[in-house]
Amino acid sequence: MRAATAHEEAMEWVVLGTGTMVPHAERGCASHALVGDGVAALFDAGSGAKDRLARAGIGLDSVTHLVFSHTHLDHWADLLTLLFFRAYAPVEIRRPRQVIVGPTGFREHVRRVCDAADSALIERNEDLEWIDLAAGDVLDAGWFKATAWPMTHCDLRALGFRIEGGGASRRWSLAYSGDTEPCDSLVELSRGADCLVCECAVAPSDKPSVHMSPDGVRRVADAARPGKLVLTHLYPEVLVPGMIERAFEGYEGEWLVASDGTRIALSGDQPPGENMMG
Repeated sequence: MRAATAHEEAMEWVVLGTGTMVPHAERGCASHALVGDGVAALFDAGSGAKDRLARAGIGLDSVTHLVFSHTHLDHWADLLTLLFFRAYAPVEIRRPRQVIVGPTGFREHVRRVCDAADSALIERNEDLEWIDLAAGDVLDAGWFKATAWPMTHCDLRALGFRIEGGGASRRWSLAYSGDTEPCDSLVELSRGADCLVCECAVAPSDKPSVHMSPDGVRRVADAARPGKLVLTHLYPEVLVPGMIERAFEGYEGEWLVASDGTRIALSGDQPPGENMMG
């Protein structure tokens, strides 16, 4: 029987930023990390992501992949900072080979921004690999796989991801919504996942929204029945005491409102939902 590797035995999802573009003292812009033994992958990297990585004890040199759901700045702004770091860091600082992943057209979008800001951000990062994903494409990182699902958000090519990994003795799956309004694809992305990390940005309203409300997330969870539900990407309006709790009255599954630093164990012995940043 094949022995499980270290990556398969100790895997967790770290919620680095649970906030939005609205300034908040305790909630940074959207950013998450999938963390194994000595390796990590960023899923979105809004402003401040690199500092939250450091606070979480995750070294930049361990990041193998940076995966982006869409082109709104509160989900990718710190990619520019990371490109700046890689372009101008002292030579003695190791620059690992990294892969940048995003929806179709993402690389060209970043290039246009960099050309306007500092062309060296691209010229000095020629060692990066760029991958554009369309809905249905699978990113095989070796230590995890991520399948892209189409989400509905503004008029963007927005993606959610079904992320899977583990060994022969313990397979796991996590669904990450990115940004989306209610849609059938979100339900299918999340169906039967061990964990659903879902945006829950706005208060319930009779008006159409490009984001999820607590009531909308509840309907998705009732249909998809994930093992655990983690709410993130929270505008201040949805943090009014009691609003989220009322939406989940009677819900039989496990759920929590994430804080910056919440850790979700996907394998290994760490208890779920531990918050290591306080």
